[in-house]
Amino acid sequence: MIATIATTDYQVGDRIYYTGDVANHPSKGVIIKRNEPDRFAPVNYDIWLDEDKHISRGIYHLSFTLGPGQRFWLLSEWEADQQERITQSIATMKQVATPTETRHLTVAETAKLIRPLLTKQFPGVKFSVRSKSYSGGASIDISWTDGPRGKEVDPIIAGFEGASFDGMNDLKTNQESWLLPDGTAGLAHRQESCGGSIPGYESERPSGAERVSFGADYIFTSREVSNWDEREFTALKHIREHCKCEGEQPDDRFGNDWVSSLARRMVRDFDVKETIEETFDRVIINRQ
Repeated sequence: MIATIATTDYQVGDRIYYTGDVANHPSKGVIIKRNEPDRFAPVNYDIWLDEDKHISRGIYHLSFTLGPGQRFWLLSEWEADQQERITQSIATMKQVATPTETRHLTVAETAKLIRPLLTKQFPGVKFSVRSKSYSGGASIDISWTDGPRGKEVDPIIAGFEGASFDGMNDLKTNQESWLLPDGTAGLAHRQESCGGSIPGYESERPSGAERVSFGADYIFTSREVSNWDEREFTALKHIREHCKCEGEQPDDRFGNDWVSSLARRMVRDFDVKETIEETFDRVIINRQ
């Protein structure tokens, strides 16, 4: 059949596409006649629909206007629009459905990543990074003398652990990390532990990061102190001079703690940039 379409200026022979409606199926067609302007539109066209479906006459030119109500397209424009939609849909499905590939690293490979990172973060400090494997897992031991406090090192290497431990249920939970371009690592995914004492975790991929599974389940740190006895003696003296201690030495106490225990705490956590007074204030008074 032939339908009269009020629209913009097209040419006889142009192929079109009709999107259909509730009563009519979609159809391809061709413009066969250009009609003179009437009171409804400046120009209108007769088109032949390949599917030969009935279409009411007097459709306004808005039917060719891009938008939700569009009913007629130039066939070439409709095909280009459909191809773009398909391309976008495929890209979206790949992004959603295709999981980020995870690279699995051995415990030795993990240790090789940690060494240069620590050297970069703490120049001049010599770190010992030793890996070991055993039945059911693997771990890394990191030790150094003086230098940074353990609280400064632990956050840097935490992202390189391949598992977390649920002490409530005595269970290990594997986890994956993001390895960033600067050599640091952060947690990417962790399942909730059995019983829920360790919550699940999922993070978005940082720019340029690679998803990895590190071979070391746990990483342990140990800081040695070069002149322990001298520092302990100095710490004991400072505590007793600045605190109201109770009891006879060496079993005297400050509050609920043995003075000897507080002194060892000061030695273990001293900062090479601090004076004895600053370490005392931070460790003993402020309990940081």
